[in-house]
Formats: sequence, structure tokens, C-alpha cells
Amino acid sequence: VVQDFSAVCRAALRGDGAAAAQLRLVAFDVLELDGKDLRPRPWIERDSQLRSALPICDRVRVIQSQPATVEGHRAIVGLGFEGTVLKRSGSAYRPGRQSAWQKVKARHRVTVKLQSLTSGRDGKTYAVCDLEGRRIVALSGQHLASRVGGEVELVYSRVDADGTLREARTSAVPEACRVGPGPVG
Repeated sequence: VVQDFSAVCRAALRGDGAAAAQLRLVAFDVLELDGKDLRPRPWIERDSQLRSALPICDRVRVIQSQPATVEGHRAIVGLGFEGTVLKRSGSAYRPGRQSAWQKVKARHRVTVKLQSLTSGRDGKTYAVCDLEGRRIVALSGQHLASRVGGEVELVYSRVDADGTLREARTSAVPEACRVGPGPVG
């Protein structure tokens, strides 16, 4: 599995047929089927209806539901996904954040050379870093000004097809300073 957001944009916004041919639908839930609103139904029922409604083929993939475990999360992240969503089997679909669903993000770490800090148009501070000859820009803070020219740690959720680190930001606590195994995900 390679997640390529730029291919989605090329296919959807430019009508790029080659990019469209690369796309696959990965289905996690179904909210409506044959005009019937399934949002009030329990997730386990919606999951079953999703599996029976979609034609499984090389362009359509249904994610296998499984119990929430650390190993399961790591396996999904290992496939290139940026995390997992844990759903209570009896939960109805409600938009927005809720306690019945929990998103667990992947947290990959890499050490990079901090080349400079810059201010974005949004008023936030960004670290401009070098990772094996690639320029990486990550959300940061002015507290790293004394570290310019040295190494810092970045945390990110995945690597996109074009090599971009998704949701890259400087780590608040360097690996060497952490105590214990820390949270997974």
C-alpha cells in the first residue's frame, strides 16, 4: 500500500487518467446504502453491510476489521497507513470527535540536521531540515533556535509516495530523554 495524495489531486482536479488508474478505494465504513441511512445502526452491522455491498476487486479494498491490539495497530502502520481507528462495535455514526471512536496515529521518528527556522504565513514556526540530502519542512518552535546546525528529531505519521513526511513536526522530547517505553501509536 502506497498512499499518494498527489495522485488523488491529479486524478480529481486535472482529470489525469494515469493517476486515476493508480487509485484504489479503501472502505472502512458505510453510512448509507440503497437510500437507507445507516448512521444510527451499530458499527458492527454497518461493517457487515459494507462487506456485502461492495464488489471486492483490485480497485476496491475493504479493510479487515479486527480487535484493537498493539500488534494490530503496528501491523496496519507497517503497511503504510498513518494510523488506525478504534470503534466500539455497538456505536452509531456521529460526525465529529466522540468517545466511541478513537484515532491512533502512527508516530515514526527520524533524526535530521536542523538547517534553519522560518516563520510561515500562518504565524507558526517551521524547521527547515536535511534528511539524507532531502529538504524537509516541519512544524516547530523558536525554542530550537540554539540547535540550528545540529541534529533534532522529527515525528511524522507516514511517508507519502513523493517522499514527503506527513504531519512532520519537531519532537518535544528527544528520544534520549524519554523514560520508559512510551505510548504506542
